[in-house]
Amino acid sequence: MNQSLGQDITTVSSAEELAESRSTIVELFQAQVVSRALSTALEVNNRNFSYASLGRRVDRLARDLRKNGIGCGDIVALCLKRTENLIIGMLGVLKAGAAYLP
Repeated sequence: MNQSLGQDITTVSSAEELAESRSTIVELFQAQVVSRALSTALEVNNRNFSYASLGRRVDRLARDLRKNGIGCGDIVALCLKRTENLIIGMLGVLKAGAAYLP
């Protein structure tokens, strides 16, 4: 096992601890963007994406969704293959304040 992966896994000791933090998925992701900007956040089809690059794309999508009237209380359908675009879509929709429907 990759040593850095092992360290990542041990930073959260339990699901209960994570749930008690009351942080949203978007807040947890943003914290990683700030603290680990250049670290690999995602690897898809032999391509690596840093937290910073994913964060920029998530922000852009969330901004575009809000400009088009998507926000709190809205549901956005996502029909994407398992690529970086699915992760960006999920996080972007949540950051815009809406929910996604896979």
